[in-house]
Amino acid sequence: MSQGRDDDREPGLNASVAALGRRLGRLDELLGAHERTFSLLRTTLDSTGDGILVEDREGRVVACNRPLLSMWEVPEALARTRDYPRILMHGMRRIRQPRAVMGRVRELRRRPGEVSEDLVELRDGRVLERHSFPQTLHGEVIGRVWSFRDVTARKGAEEFIRHQASYDMLTDLPNRRLLLERLRQVMARCRRHGCLSGLLFLDLDNFKAVNDTLGHPVGDTLLRQLASRLRGCLRREDTAARLGGDEFVLLISEFEAGQEQAMERLRSVAEKVRQVLASAYRIEGHILHMTASIGAVLFPLGQESADDLLMQADSAMYRAKQEGRDGVRFYLPAMGEAARRDLALQNRLHEALKRGELELFWQPQSGRERRVIGFEGLLRWKHPEEGVLEAREFIPLAERTGLIRPIGDWVLDQACRFLARLGAQYPQAGPLHVSINIAPRELRQEAFARRLAARLEAHDANPALLTLEVREECLLGDLDEAGARLRRLKEIGVRIAVDAFGVGVCSLIRLKRLPVDLLKIDPSLVAELARDQETLSIVDAILVMAAKLHLEVVAGGVESEGQFKCLDSRRCGGFQGHLLAPPLSEPTCLEWLRAGLGGDRPGAGRQGAFENF
Repeated sequence: MSQGRDDDREPGLNASVAALGRRLGRLDELLGAHERTFSLLRTTLDSTGDGILVEDREGRVVACNRPLLSMWEVPEALARTRDYPRILMHGMRRIRQPRAVMGRVRELRRRPGEVSEDLVELRDGRVLERHSFPQTLHGEVIGRVWSFRDVTARKGAEEFIRHQASYDMLTDLPNRRLLLERLRQVMARCRRHGCLSGLLFLDLDNFKAVNDTLGHPVGDTLLRQLASRLRGCLRREDTAARLGGDEFVLLISEFEAGQEQAMERLRSVAEKVRQVLASAYRIEGHILHMTASIGAVLFPLGQESADDLLMQADSAMYRAKQEGRDGVRFYLPAMGEAARRDLALQNRLHEALKRGELELFWQPQSGRERRVIGFEGLLRWKHPEEGVLEAREFIPLAERTGLIRPIGDWVLDQACRFLARLGAQYPQAGPLHVSINIAPRELRQEAFARRLAARLEAHDANPALLTLEVREECLLGDLDEAGARLRRLKEIGVRIAVDAFGVGVCSLIRLKRLPVDLLKIDPSLVAELARDQETLSIVDAILVMAAKLHLEVVAGGVESEGQFKCLDSRRCGGFQGHLLAPPLSEPTCLEWLRAGLGGDRPGAGRQGAFENF
């Protein structure tokens, strides 16, 4: 019976074993299929161009592919370990802003179902596009997949296209499109904050002649050099743009001043630009001298659009062209009362010479013993309506309108005549020097030295007793050119002085290499001597430097006995100012000189020739 029961169970057992065998076979098949699938996925991941990183629901990295290891420059030895925390740390060290990158990772862990896309910049300059997708199973988030794609070349091409759309190809300055965009932004800020800004529209004078005679390659190089100079004139918040040809626009942002002060500041910027552009250009063996006509406009003074402002500045520039080139003109409708007065003076100045309205006043200069050593000629305009105007009120107008040449020639003639008269009629006074100011535009004129020599000869005046005072800005730019201009004057025998020294940017090396004889300390420094220790240190430095370079020094604006004694104790050699005497008309000046020589004036003599005038 027992044997029968065993026989009865054997078919069932055999069937179970057979079923188990079949199941094990199928399991082997499934494992093989899974292995093949995993191998296929790994091969696929490694063969794609994107870097892939997979993390589980706890944020642990569980896989990454070879392109990612390559992007992150993971060493092969580290890659084989599959030590993902170390691999991740290695990658973070390659990223320019790892905190921001990991901040986004932590943010997505708080929002596991969110899809993300951003850019990651590596320290070597490469840019990776990063995508992130949640990994789900049966609707549940079980992890996250990150993909990284190197888009450096694409981003570079996109940036190049954007740059080409907004910048001039020749000079790399912003073009009209970008200028208008920035101009609208500045206009909005000005209206919001109640401030003013300025626009300068400049056009090179006679640029066509450069292209026609020397060729377009030389012209293009000239424009590139000019663009570089314009950049150097501006602050970071300002914009220099090229509209095309030889037309450029400067956007000067946000003057924190009233309308009149803002206009003067914009004029100052325009004059600085004009001076910088006037320095010689050296191109392919050619030395080129260029000037620019500049139109200026302040804004916002009304409801003008950006295009309106460009048109206004353009109109002002053409007006500068019509009135002699190499000048600055403001757009009339945008002017305030001061600017309209400026225009009226400009128109009247054309007739001032013919009507005999200009006159040289003479201010005495003394040595340390207070004996007269010379006179400075100060130009005045006896305006029939405005009264007596000082040179600073109209000489800039003369420079901008081209009237500086006839006015300058008249001043030269008067100075040479006065110098000859002093020598002939007052020999007992000893050698008396005469000094006059020379405008930058006069100094740049090729024929200026020849005209000066002719007038000295015509009046039989001693050139060694004539001093030409030039501003510091005349000495900037091309050092060789500035030196050549001054040496042409020195060959005639005159002396060269740097006027208003100490408040500009003329360097010691320039003074050493230029044929300068004398420095005029700016009156603003003299005025601060007793109140400001730093100013006193600056004056001390000027006097020490002048002594080392064997230069004479005259202090301007000496108004008090304290200032005189302070400068005298520091061995300043010359003095000029109201303490000594105010500017005098020629008849009054000669009467004053005669009284001093005769001892009739109070304090006359070696110790007090100018006291109590």
